[in-house]
Amino acid sequence: MSDVLVKIEKTVPITIFELPQIKLRVDNLFNEIEDDIKVRFDEVKAFITKSEADKRIYGKIEYDEIATLFKIFFYKSVLNDVVEMTFEENDKYDVVKNILEILSYDKLKKAVLGEPMINGFKMAITNLPSDGGLTACLHGGKIMLLEKEFLGINVPY
Repeated sequence: MSDVLVKIEKTVPITIFELPQIKLRVDNLFNEIEDDIKVRFDEVKAFITKSEADKRIYGKIEYDEIATLFKIFFYKSVLNDVVEMTFEENDKYDVVKNILEILSYDKLKKAVLGEPMINGFKMAITNLPSDGGLTACLHGGKIMLLEKEFLGINVPY
C-alpha cells in the first residue's frame, strides 16, 4: 500500500491563552521578561529611526502597539509548535497541556530576540499610512533591512 497523506485542518483560537492556567503562566513569563522586551523594542526602534526622515515616519510606532503585536506572534509560534508536537509525538493530544509544556522563559526570550518581535515591527510598519507608491516602497525597504539586521535574512538581488 502506498503512503497516503491526509490534510487535517483545525483552528485553535488565540483565546486559548485566556484559559486560567495558561493565562497565569503567560502573565508570569511576561512580567519576568518585560524589561528585556522594552530593551529590544528600544533597540529595534533606534535602528528604524536613524535619520530625521525615518523618525517622522517610524517614530509613530509605540511600545504598546509592538508589545501587543509581539504577543500575538509569540502565541502563533507557540501554537505552531503545539500542533507539531500533537501530531509528531506519541500521547501528546492535550493541547492545553502541550501549551503549558512549551511556554517557558527560554522560549519567550528567544521570541523577544527573534521572529515574533521583528514580525511585530513588520506588522506595525505595514499598518502605517501609505500612499501606495513611494511610501509603500520605503516601508518594504525598511522591513527588508529589519529582517537582514535582526534575523540574518539576506536580501536577494
